[in-house]
Amino acid sequence: MSPFVDLAFDGPCARLTLKRPDKLNALDRPMIEALYEGARAIDASTEARVAILSGVLRRGRHRGLGRSAAARDVARLDARRTSRL
Repeated sequence: MSPFVDLAFDGPCARLTLKRPDKLNALDRPMIEALYEGARAIDASTEARVAILSGVLRRGRHRGLGRSAAARDVARLDARRTSRL
């Protein structure tokens, strides 16, 4: 892969991890190209059903995009839609 992007598969879950905490995981051309390669690898996988994009924080912890306010809003909308079925 790339020194700044890691791809790992765990059954149906694929995880792309940005590894430039010193730059707050800002995207530059090499990272975008690595993400593209990762997306192609996920697409080629016969097992991957979901992809998780996360980034390493300065202290080595990971923080996924799922904790954002937008993701919580989407989850609420999805819950409302499901309750109507």
